[in-house]
Amino acid sequence: MADPDPDLRTVVLLGVPVGLYRQAQERHEELMRELALVDLSTSDQLPRRLLDMVAELRRSYGRFTEAQQGHLAQAVARGDQTIDLHFSVPASVGRAAADFLAVLDESDEFCRNGDLLALDITPSLYRLRHWYFEQFIAQIAGEPPTPWRETDGAP
Repeated sequence: MADPDPDLRTVVLLGVPVGLYRQAQERHEELMRELALVDLSTSDQLPRRLLDMVAELRRSYGRFTEAQQGHLAQAVARGDQTIDLHFSVPASVGRAAADFLAVLDESDEFCRNGDLLALDITPSLYRLRHWYFEQFIAQIAGEPPTPWRETDGAP
């Protein structure tokens, strides 16, 4: 099916594990809260870069993800195990996803080194994060969707 707006691309996430995705959201919120506090007390550039990137992504792309976030919240409420999500996003999301993924991976180093209180990311959450963002990157580049498999990626 063709995109109704030629400037938008369809990205389909097949078999998103609802419970694991919810855990990923909780970890992300925890990390953002901690980075906001660290940003107030340090000259290190990572907290500011990550916080600025999150703000920019929300400003630029938030309207493209709202409906799917609503579907995901409903799936959580119903107790669904998996959900397929369909996004219609600008092609620039591919580059933004790659940049954001790199900064998130960089923040993991801070957690591993004990520079942040947030615990290091679990292997399952790491795999989900990479699969999620890599689906946007690949599908914007013209690749077909690849369903989630617990064994995707490696920490």
